[in-house]
Formats: sequence, structure tokens, C-alpha cells
Amino acid sequence: MTPLNNGDGCSGRGTFYPNMFNASATGATGATGEQGVGLQGIVPFDPSTSPFYPVWQIVTYNGSLYISNVASPSGIPDSSIDYTLLAAAGATGIPGPIGPTGITGATGIGLNGILPYDPATAPTYIAGQIVTYNGSLYISNVASPSGTPGSSADFTLLASAGATGATGITGVTGVTGATGIGLEGVVPFDAAASPFYPAGQVVSYDGSLYISNIASPAGVPGSSPDYTTLLTGITGITGPVGATGVAGPTGAPGATGIAGPAGATGIAGPTGPAGATGAVGPTGAAGATGIAGPTGPAGATGIAGPTGAAGATGIAGPTGAAGATGIAGPTGAAGATGIAGPTGAVGATGIAGPTGAVGATGIAGPTGPVGATGVAGPTGPAGATGIAGPTGAAGATGIAGPTGPAGATGVAGPTGPAGPTGPAGATGVAGPTGAAGATGIAGPTGPAGATGIAGPTGPAGTTGIAGPTGPAGTTGIAGPTGAVGPTG
Repeated sequence: MTPLNNGDGCSGRGTFYPNMFNASATGATGATGEQGVGLQGIVPFDPSTSPFYPVWQIVTYNGSLYISNVASPSGIPDSSIDYTLLAAAGATGIPGPIGPTGITGATGIGLNGILPYDPATAPTYIAGQIVTYNGSLYISNVASPSGTPGSSADFTLLASAGATGATGITGVTGVTGATGIGLEGVVPFDAAASPFYPAGQVVSYDGSLYISNIASPAGVPGSSPDYTTLLTGITGITGPVGATGVAGPTGAPGATGIAGPAGATGIAGPTGPAGATGAVGPTGAAGATGIAGPTGPAGATGIAGPTGAAGATGIAGPTGAAGATGIAGPTGAAGATGIAGPTGAVGATGIAGPTGAVGATGIAGPTGPVGATGVAGPTGPAGATGIAGPTGAAGATGIAGPTGPAGATGVAGPTGPAGPTGPAGATGVAGPTGAAGATGIAGPTGPAGATGIAGPTGPAGTTGIAGPTGPAGTTGIAGPTGAVGPTG
């Protein structure tokens, strides 16, 4: 508080007016200030709704807090001048130590490999077996389920078959190909009619099928270049041997042919062991020689007796000089084939010769008429699976067809029992506190609130130390003398 001064440089004089500086006197209420813009609720930044943000809209973006400086701000908060950073995202703390592994939960019923539903093997299904049926997916609730999925309580629907997608757009019709030479009706080959054959005439000949390459073809199918083989007939199964016919009468012997030249002497076979020499019979007495009668017909040749033992081989004489080679006589008829000797051991396989160059591909002949489909033979047993060849390069991805409507959500399977909760892991070390964000711009001051009810007066404080006495104020002008009162 500042005291008055009379201007004469003296202190300690004058009058002090304490009521002029009474701090408890309330001044007049000031005018109400303008309404502040305030702060709107915090929302995540959304570029599709940012054109509708008012000024001072607070948004979150990438873990940081921003405020819009203008209405309808443009750009992204972390790069646009229309936003101011209020609080930056804190740095990631140091990861805490990994807690101990919890106790392993009870084993669930599990899901086995998916199989097509088969009523013949259903009694062997275990609980949890997944099967497909009519395009839907089911799980067996019990082992050895009975009934059919979709109607039996032993199965639960996991995913129902999706609805059939919309039919795709019909593709553009391709350009009609050039007209082929065509195939005329098949006829048996007839040399007399062949000069009238048109090009493309199909004929059958010796069990095979041919097509004429030109009109009026010449020659015979199979040897003439005017024909192309379409189909060679498969040799049919040999029929059963017919019954032997009755032998005809023996014909008259034919005249004996001129003897051919002797065939070459075959290689002498090994000499068999010499048989034992028989005992010599006694020599009979010589009879008298009778008159020779006429020679009778030659008797039948008797059976040849056993060959006597071979005499000892004499000493070989000196070899004579080789005679001149005679003119080769005509080749004699081939002798009968001797008995085949035993097959020799298979020789080692020779080194394979180099592969010959691939010949040029011939011109493809016209396609023959499609034959009638034969009756399907019984399916043979499946052969062993061959070694998988290398995977071919992936083909180009086709244009995606329109997405079919989503199938109905399947009924949720039963929830397995919850395993016991593992012990809580140790609390990780607290990460360092992130840097304090920049102080936001102060909003405009709001209107003054109504004066609250005065609280009770507090206890009087201790009297402070008296300050130094100020200079005396100037003596005021003496007032008029009052009227004299009546004498007592």
C-alpha cells in the first residue's frame, strides 16, 4: 500500500485514510467473455471423416496425440501443418523376461484326418473324426457313431455346403474354323471304282482303313502314295483249332526225283563207347555147292546187327599234296536242322550307341471318323505309384470368376475343457519413460464462472512486524470553528 505525500519533503505529518484501500471491498462484475471453442472428444484419425473435423479436434494416430489447428484439416497428422502434435508415442519398453511355461492342459478330443463319410467304416470312427457328406463338414461326437451326418445326434455340423455360385458370363463364341476335306462314307476298296473316288474317300482294304489324298487315286492302298493309312486293324485272337478232317486216300507215289547232290558232311558227333565183342560161334561144315537156281526176288533187308568193335587205328600215312580245288558243285538241299544245343550264357551288354537324330515330323493325316465306343473292360488292379516327376512351372493365374454368396456359418463345435491356468510369469523390467510430448497450444479463456459461496472466515493470522513509519502527511486546512455551545 502506498501512503499520501504533501509534497513538502517532511514525513510523519498528515492524515491516513484507511478506508480508501480496504481490500475487502468487491468490485463490479466484469462483462462475460466470448464462448470458447473447447476441445471435442478424442477420436482415432480417419481420412474419410477428417473433412468434417471442427477446429481443435483431438485425434490419435500411430500412437501419438494431435490437435487440428483448423476446421476441415487436410493431410495426415504427422506430416500436415493443419495438425499440431500434443503428445508423441512413447518409446517401446525393454521386453520383460519370458515367464515359465504353464502346465500342459488336458488333451482335447482332437481332430483326425478328414474322410468322406462311409457307412461301412463309420463303426470304426473315433470321437472327433471329421467327415464330409453332401458338401458339408461334420465331426463325430462319439466313437462308433450311428446314423447319417445331418440327421444323427452323433454328428455335429462344422461347416455347411456353400450355395452354388452364380453362373459365369458366357464366353465369346470362337471363330469358325476352316472347312476340312471331310470324310465320305467308308466303302470297301474297289479297283474298278477307284477312278471315281473323290479326295477324302475312306476305304477299307486288307483289314485296314485308308483315305484317298487326291481325287481319282491310282494304285492300291498300302503301297500307293495316293492313299494314307488311317487305322491298321488289330489282329484278332486266334480261333480254336478245328477238328482234324478225315484223312483222304493216299495218292499214288510220285516219280522219284533226280537225286540231288550230296549235302556237305556234318560235323562228326562224339564217338560212343565201344560195345563188348560177342563170342565167336563155331564154324559150320561147308556144304556141297548146288546148281545155281534163278535169282529170287530180293528179300526184305534184315535188321542191321550191332556194329562190331572198331579195329585199332592204323598209323597215319604221310599227307599227300593238296589237289587242285575242283569247281564247286551246286549247293545241295539243306539237311535237317540238328537238335539245338544248349543256349550259351548271355553276353555282356554292349555300350549303347549314340541316339540318332530325330526325324522330321510327318504331315498329320486327316482325322478319321470316331469309332463306336467299345464296352469298357474290367478295371485292372492299380499299378504301383510311379516316382513323382518334377513339378511343372505354375501356369498363369486365370481370371477370377465372380465370388459366390457366402455359405451359412456352421454350428460351433463343443468347447473342450479348459486346461489349468499356468503360473503367472515374472513381471518384466519397466521400460524407460518416453520423452514428454510438446506442450499443446493453450485454448482461449472460457467465461468466468459464478462466484462461489464465501467459505467461513479463517483464524486471524499473527500480526506481522510493523513496517517503518511513513512520512507525516501535510496538515489539512482547518475547518470552520463550530458555534459556541450554551454556558453550563
